Amino acid sequence: MQNSLTTSARILKTAVWAVVLLAPALQAQVEPDGPLIRIDSVVSVPRIAVEPLGRFGVLWDLEGQGAAAFRTFDERGRPLSRKIVVARPGPDRRIFSAALSSDAFGRFLLAWNDRDVYSGETALYVRFYNILGKPLTAPIELDPGVAAEWKEMGGVARSPSGSSVVVWTVLSDRYRIRFQTFDPLQRPLGPTRTARTGPDGGYVADPRAAIDERARFVVAWRELAGGGNRDRFFFQRFGGDGSKQGAPVLLSRNRFISQELALAMGPFGDFTAAWIEKSTWVRASWFDLLGRPLSPQQTVRASEADLSRATVARDRFGNGNAVVVWMRFVAGQGLVVEGRVFDRLGTPLGPVFRVGRGVDPSVGLDDLGGFVVAWAQPGGPGEPRFVPVARRFRLTGSR
Repeated sequence: MQNSLTTSARILKTAVWAVVLLAPALQAQVEPDGPLIRIDSVVSVPRIAVEPLGRFGVLWDLEGQGAAAFRTFDERGRPLSRKIVVARPGPDRRIFSAALSSDAFGRFLLAWNDRDVYSGETALYVRFYNILGKPLTAPIELDPGVAAEWKEMGGVARSPSGSSVVVWTVLSDRYRIRFQTFDPLQRPLGPTRTARTGPDGGYVADPRAAIDERARFVVAWRELAGGGNRDRFFFQRFGGDGSKQGAPVLLSRNRFISQELALAMGPFGDFTAAWIEKSTWVRASWFDLLGRPLSPQQTVRASEADLSRATVARDRFGNGNAVVVWMRFVAGQGLVVEGRVFDRLGTPLGPVFRVGRGVDPSVGLDDLGGFVVAWAQPGGPGEPRFVPVARRFRLTGSR
């Protein structure tokens, strides 16, 4: 009798999941879910990370100071921490390429470049903070013993449980993409390793990363073959121990792709890549945990005007929805930020929606049916040209 009940329960559970995964997607409406949040009053490019309860952190550079600042907010956009100057280098050094990510407990991974403005010598650092803005570690330098002509921070990713990966590019004798993983207690896992070495006469650049709950991760990058003039995007899967899983996979062959590539992980090891082609199309592709396409490549947005700065975020904690955002030039209006919502298989859940006027968007999803977008909005009278802001949006009618 017990075996019969157990078998029936399994059948019922399987049937429920089949209904969830195969049911037609409902159309999502995107609505503002709160006021505009002013992050600071300096010219800056904000980056955002959101945890399941809707609390979020923002990292931005302090224009003219060569430094970077960080602050956390609750789900309604009210500050949880003071404005924290994360890094303030010496008078001849500047902070570049700052990035951040969060786990499910509001623990944030921050990363940045510290570069000498005259020699170009660069050091790369990461540091971990909690939701109240308290540091969990001292700054940790990456690749301190590697002599390189040039280093550039690429991307960071943190799983819901706290496993983390950081990727960057170095140029010594050849271009290389390097990575370092961390455990949920913010401890480095083994030595720094190379994810990809550039081809002879060519280069690899602009790496991005995404990581799942079992610490398996994906690295994507832009590559130019030696002697050619064709940029291509690739991705490579890695196991939880940092070992390569299979061969690199070609993501896009387009000759005129931009350098802008974004990557996000879903709740089941599946992932999404988004990029710009010819400044005319926003493209996106969905893959399962083995790197196999889940659906045909999507044209998220087509426009006669310039498109740029595409980025993507996934709901890592619930239904796996994705939000892709970008900026676009509109005649008579200037630069505007737009977006579109998709389900976990890449099916559009609604039309393109408008976020607001401005540039350089960043987005993160929570587990409450909403997401937060940060961007640089045109300043008012007496203000800088662009100032960092954020706003929460709500999805209604999505599954």
